[in-house]
Amino acid sequence: MAMMIWFTQWITIFAKQFLRLTEEMSHMLLSLYSLGSIMGVVVLYCVLQRYKHIHSLLVLINMIPIGALAVILCSENILVIAIACLLFGGSAASGVMQLGLVIFMKIYPKHRSLVTSAFYFFGSIASFTIPIITGILFENGILSVFIGLLLLGVIGLCLVSVLAMKSKEMG
Repeated sequence: MAMMIWFTQWITIFAKQFLRLTEEMSHMLLSLYSLGSIMGVVVLYCVLQRYKHIHSLLVLINMIPIGALAVILCSENILVIAIACLLFGGSAASGVMQLGLVIFMKIYPKHRSLVTSAFYFFGSIASFTIPIITGILFENGILSVFIGLLLLGVIGLCLVSVLAMKSKEMG
């Protein structure tokens, strides 16, 4: 959730200030993120109908936004950046949180309501803290904000990998 909040709050500013895009093109990147998130839900649903290894899938889906962010940070080609925004939305906002929650509940089946409460409690913490953290990072420039987002993605990937391994152990 933190990555989604972070990205949607800052992509248009990043596009204008760092990528030097017009106002319209900057907002188009946010729209592509949103389109990707809608498409991602459908794709994830279809994949889950055929692919039953949700632990590996969760790790893979968390790798994609990191790669997309790296492309957004490094590329100068607007088409490539646009595709990366679409992929970021399709992976970071496509029901990945729900997939994580399902795995989390499998680890602690006797505490499903507590797990769900904790899961959304931490989502609320993200909603509150991300604007504060990114505002502080912005004092060093917009690039710092997106490098912080990339770092958050790597930390999240590490946590998801541990969760996936723990879930596999549980059966």
